[in-house]
Amino acid sequence: MTQLFQMNVEGYSYTGLKRLEAGGYGEVFLARQEPGDRIVVMKVIDKHKDESVQYRFQCEVMAGKVLEGVEGVVRTLHFFESPRHYWLVTDFLEGGDLFQHMEQEGPMDEDTIKDVMRQLLRTLKQCHLAGIAHKDIKPENIVFDRNTNHVSLLDFGLCSHFDATLSDHTTDRAGSVEYSAPEIKMGRQVHFSSRCLDVWSLGATCLAALYNHIPAVTLKSMKDVYCGKRTMLDALKPTSTTIHISEQAEDFLSRATEVQPSKRATVDELLAHPFLRTKEEQNIPKARRMSL
Repeated sequence: MTQLFQMNVEGYSYTGLKRLEAGGYGEVFLARQEPGDRIVVMKVIDKHKDESVQYRFQCEVMAGKVLEGVEGVVRTLHFFESPRHYWLVTDFLEGGDLFQHMEQEGPMDEDTIKDVMRQLLRTLKQCHLAGIAHKDIKPENIVFDRNTNHVSLLDFGLCSHFDATLSDHTTDRAGSVEYSAPEIKMGRQVHFSSRCLDVWSLGATCLAALYNHIPAVTLKSMKDVYCGKRTMLDALKPTSTTIHISEQAEDFLSRATEVQPSKRATVDELLAHPFLRTKEEQNIPKARRMSL
């Protein structure tokens, strides 16, 4: 494999092995970290791209520290800066991301998406308890570990940090537009609940995986939803599809993508939803009341 770069920083040696991604803010590489012969991911962020890059880097570093040890969050191993770049080193999970799975395998079956959603909701619950809202949940930021079948969240560059015992409100509208909540898109509010934004994005991601469809919503369809002419789920689903999902799956999606944030399901409510019950839980007989 061709060596792309070699650098020594703070007792570690990094050798670039493969470019994984190139975007507006920089590049992502597969690299080898020594000592330990560990394969890692290195995100290289151009300092001079725009004013937001320092903030995004600081968010990633802060989230990596606060969420250290949280299951389902890709671990931050090292971070540093050079005159031109910020560098972030994370674990490499050799299973691809959810978007790649959608491209390669098409719609995800309900049993698989149930397991994915259970894992992500448990992770999201721990993040929120720690005062971190991801704010950019989408298929590209959900990665699989081929060795364990676990899924994890990555890229906390747009996250918000709040006091979990007080308000989680934010004024930041940043996020990926296809997976942003309607209160962000419609611009009718100034303050947003960070936890509600995460729930919406997770619901939209679930829909994307089930239908293999990016849930882009037009301004007209949003207005129709607010006027009561159609449901949000109808606006999000593909206009023409042969895919049929269960009533429980539809209800789960409807609860997660409720247009009114105050009526939207919480993480705990989604975890308790019948759609996510395992087969063993579904087969447990209900307790019978005994009369005295």
